[in-house]
Amino acid sequence: MTLLKRSPHYLVRNQYSYCFRAYVPKDLQELLGKKELRYTLKTGYVGVARVKAQIIAAQVHQIFIGLRKGGGRLAELTDEKIQELVNQYLKEFIKRLETRYYEEDPRGTIQSTDDFYRYLGELDSIKDDIIEYLGIGSYETIEPAVGDLLQRNGIQGIEKNSSAYIKLCRGVLRAELKGIEIEKQQMSTGFVDISESPIREQTPPALPTAPQEVKGPLLSEVIDRYAEEAESNWTPKTKDETLSSLRLFMEVVGDIPITSITRQRIGEFKQTLLKLPPNIKKNPEYRNKSIPDILKADIPKKMSPTTVRKHLTRVSALFEYAHRNGLYEAANPATGMNPKKSRRSHEARAPFTREELLKLFRSEDYIKDTFKEPYQFWMPILGLFTGARL
Repeated sequence: MTLLKRSPHYLVRNQYSYCFRAYVPKDLQELLGKKELRYTLKTGYVGVARVKAQIIAAQVHQIFIGLRKGGGRLAELTDEKIQELVNQYLKEFIKRLETRYYEEDPRGTIQSTDDFYRYLGELDSIKDDIIEYLGIGSYETIEPAVGDLLQRNGIQGIEKNSSAYIKLCRGVLRAELKGIEIEKQQMSTGFVDISESPIREQTPPALPTAPQEVKGPLLSEVIDRYAEEAESNWTPKTKDETLSSLRLFMEVVGDIPITSITRQRIGEFKQTLLKLPPNIKKNPEYRNKSIPDILKADIPKKMSPTTVRKHLTRVSALFEYAHRNGLYEAANPATGMNPKKSRRSHEARAPFTREELLKLFRSEDYIKDTFKEPYQFWMPILGLFTGARL
């Protein structure tokens, strides 16, 4: 068997993951202001990276064709047209979500409950990245999607330093944010909120006014309504785990009006979770104690960040439900609250080194073909060429 000696076309390897790289044709370098395009693919698996790179390459070449046809001239984009393109992008995003369960799952990695909550955590990380891109005005990661959107709508040769282009990039990034929230909502409850409201720049918050009496349904009432509506989409295990997380949340913050729960209070809940032991309702040492009493005790083993993320994800789904149903007017206070991972994704599931692959495929079993079952021979090979996980 011949091992891969160099990266596939369009791929370059950095310290942590693969990147897409394509050279810009000489006749377009002045227009684009670059000699090459490079985007991180956010994966350390060569099979996944190859697929992503080929998709981006197809989009990039269509953009090159469009630029040449347009002669490098700026197409006029009105605010109304930009809004139309952004809404089109979001609708296409939602359509892909809706077809997930009766077509091939594009993620292909969610095989267990842990995978499910890990994926939700990764969505939160992506949201944090997008918020950062909007804050610092970085649009490189969204350029392929924006270019494809323009090309499919017959808009060619737009200049990247124009205000129209920047507005479109920012609109598409905000569509990504909304799309991720819809994806999380669908995965957590099975409901999809396809809002027709336009996606626009956020207006600055109003100046604080005098405190008023907080009114609204109690947290326990919202939890009961949420469980009643979502129960048909939950498995018994999902129901038990979700309600366990929400009851723990209510035990920490109190059964108070949901409208009084702020982002600061969610942060305090997270800090409390990080100090608690795991399985406090199952462990005989803790299950009959109050949260304050448990926190006073000497706790040798604390709740893992993964478990904390699961609790916060379920709480976030509750606030998404409350917001959609007019029970909580403010933005979701649990968004982006997940604790940082102790290890980066590439460290948690790092690919085999070349030395490890040589040791595996030059082993006596492979050289002499002494495997008892065919899958013992083929599964490692398939894993190597597809980047598949166990």
